[in-house]
Amino acid sequence: MKKIIEESVQSIDQETGEVWFRSGVLGRGRGIRQPEAMVRAKSRRRTARWRATNDRARRPEAATIAISLLRAVVSARLSELSAEERGIIGAALVDLHRQGYAVSEVLTVCRRLRRRVLADADGAAGP
Repeated sequence: MKKIIEESVQSIDQETGEVWFRSGVLGRGRGIRQPEAMVRAKSRRRTARWRATNDRARRPEAATIAISLLRAVVSARLSELSAEERGIIGAALVDLHRQGYAVSEVLTVCRRLRRRVLADADGAAGP
């Protein structure tokens, strides 16, 4: 039994060397750090590829969705929102407060955006 296992291991190792051989030209040695400029360039390439893939798939980023949700919230009348929707908005305010933002400043930003969104809606309706 032991001999069969050893032969199997040798067969696997032989196949690995013949079929999956790497010359080592493209590999970098362990523990050798790449220059910082190379790391940053590769990160930029990865990000560009990821964004291009998202664009082709017409997949929005989370920030785009967040802005759309915020625009919908600030354009709605408080009386039109259900208790559940107001609860979600309250939870968002609590989360922002926990992150260190002043709730009064968050509301100021929302009011400013509301004025802009409503002005855009009035302009779009036009004469």
